[in-house]
Amino acid sequence: SVLNTGINLAMDHYISALGADEGYFYLLDDLQKDRLVCRHHRKHRDAGEELPDELSTESMDSVLNWLHKDNMLELTPGDRGHKRDLFKTDSGFGSPDVTYLFIQSRTHQDMLGLLVLCYGPGSSCPEISETDDLLSSLQVLTNVVVHHNIIFENESRYRFEKILREISKQMINPSPDQIDSCINKGLKAITEFFDVDRGIIFQRTPKKPIAILTHAYSRLSPNKLPANLNITEADYPYLSHEHIVKRRITFWNSINDLPKQARKDWENLNKWGVKSSLNIPLTAGDHTYGTLTFNTVKKETRWPREIIGRATVIGEIFTNALARKYADEALQNSLNEIKKLKDQLESENTYLQKEIKLSHNFDEIVGDSCALKTVLLKITQCAPTDAAVMISGETGTGKELVARAVHDKSRRNKRPMIKVDCGSLPATLIERELFGHKKGAFTGAHQQQMGRFEIANGGTLFLDEIGELPLELQSKLLRVLQDGEFERLGDPKTCKVDVRIIAATNRDLEKEIQEGRFRSDLWYRLNVFPIIIPPLRERKKDIPKLVHWFVNKHARKMGKRITKISEETLTSLSNRYWAGNIRELENTIQRALIISTHDRLELFDDRPSPQAEAAPSPLKTLESVERKHIQAVLEQTNGRIYGPKGAAVILDLNPSTLRFRIKKLGILKNIK
Repeated sequence: SVLNTGINLAMDHYISALGADEGYFYLLDDLQKDRLVCRHHRKHRDAGEELPDELSTESMDSVLNWLHKDNMLELTPGDRGHKRDLFKTDSGFGSPDVTYLFIQSRTHQDMLGLLVLCYGPGSSCPEISETDDLLSSLQVLTNVVVHHNIIFENESRYRFEKILREISKQMINPSPDQIDSCINKGLKAITEFFDVDRGIIFQRTPKKPIAILTHAYSRLSPNKLPANLNITEADYPYLSHEHIVKRRITFWNSINDLPKQARKDWENLNKWGVKSSLNIPLTAGDHTYGTLTFNTVKKETRWPREIIGRATVIGEIFTNALARKYADEALQNSLNEIKKLKDQLESENTYLQKEIKLSHNFDEIVGDSCALKTVLLKITQCAPTDAAVMISGETGTGKELVARAVHDKSRRNKRPMIKVDCGSLPATLIERELFGHKKGAFTGAHQQQMGRFEIANGGTLFLDEIGELPLELQSKLLRVLQDGEFERLGDPKTCKVDVRIIAATNRDLEKEIQEGRFRSDLWYRLNVFPIIIPPLRERKKDIPKLVHWFVNKHARKMGKRITKISEETLTSLSNRYWAGNIRELENTIQRALIISTHDRLELFDDRPSPQAEAAPSPLKTLESVERKHIQAVLEQTNGRIYGPKGAAVILDLNPSTLRFRIKKLGILKNIK
């Protein structure tokens, strides 16, 4: 710095002017005030044994007292430099072969530092007849040091006030689970500011042990203090009495300064390597919350009034934080007790309430089987959150119905649920369908169009058949899920949305990932809360209720009144395999209503499915039946999949899904 450069130049001048070999410039330590620290050492020639880096003021007393004041050159602000004899001594300070010249710099009654010029063998201090120039330059050096001290004090005060503001800011209304973290950050900052080795908080406990180490910061490596260290009155009888009973601030520059009655305390402090310590009781009103402790391990230190005062202020902040934490914990304990009593009173009604909720809160989802109740329970669990939901199940199981139930029970139900069928849109259209486009982005883009994400902002976006999404779009969808950001086609401006995602698929996406057709990172983002819808064949108990539901729904539309459904009909329907699940059942009921001429439901084909009669291996039989059925439909349509008379319409399947099944089942046909 400029200050250091100036002092070095001044010392070079003194050494040359007075014919010295070496020069040491000691300044009083800025914080500790009990030692002189060598800030500058300039060496022109070797004067012999080097002087120490630090001189305690106590060890210097004998030297300074031995020097006659009249022969010591002293400088104070405003001193214009009277002629004085410079005192030379070879009285045993440092090396006996070296002569030392001491120049004491003072401001009024306060010592600032000491300039020591060393003369080795063969060198001597010349006779000085005119000292005005020397004294003038020394006066400048003294003023520079005074200015440095003022700057340091101001910087120190500014740094402390800054730390105080930061700690206070952190302590403004933190949540109960954040208070300990805030205290740890504050403890670290103030320990480093005080330049001590450890900062510790011991919190008082109502029973034995009397205190426990809850917060600690150590600048040592490794930190030798164990977590949750217990403090007992037997181990620290003197300090426990001083801090908890008398609530006094204690400090000592050396543990050897402890009184005789603190022998037990001394032994335990010595075990942890403590050399000096400052202890601030954390008290508020009549309650003592603990003790804030700072200590040194590497060397002893003094505790000036400035540090004690500042530590006390920090202690008050930590006390208020701990008091708030204890109050929050007491309140939470009371609330937990109230909740416990409330739960106990309501325990007899819990099951009934769940049954009512599952039966009446999902009007469009029919059934009361255990498999369906599991699905309904999952809907109630995930609906209030914004977590992504992955709904999986076979075609026709009601995935969109479940998605809508999740949306209707969520806090986003005042906004619409927007559906995107990823399997029905070509890859060239699905990107602009999802993200929209800017006017002029491509041929025919005559106006700007919002994408489904923008339309669903604040609500829910339902991505049906997510497994059909092309790989190149999966990365863009992943970005929206991660950051809520995307760009319209042809528009560099980034759009930000708040959308909850519900996805559905009838594919085995984990297998798709293994085969490289679906991104694993997108899967993990979507599969936060999975809901698996069971096929209808696993919900046979629900089939009679579904039959009545569909009869009532479609009979009114057809102008028919069906009042009778025989047990034989219900049994026949319950025993079918239902490869198309609920959608196939609904179509069957519609066909039955068409041919029913009276008030009794008559089945179009009441023969039980062959799978229900004998199927030693359901999986094998399902594949066989599905293959045979698809082959028959393809033969009927001459291999045509698309179009109003295509196989996809007859089978009520997405064309892409049908193609996938044809390939999976190994059906060899001329596909159109």
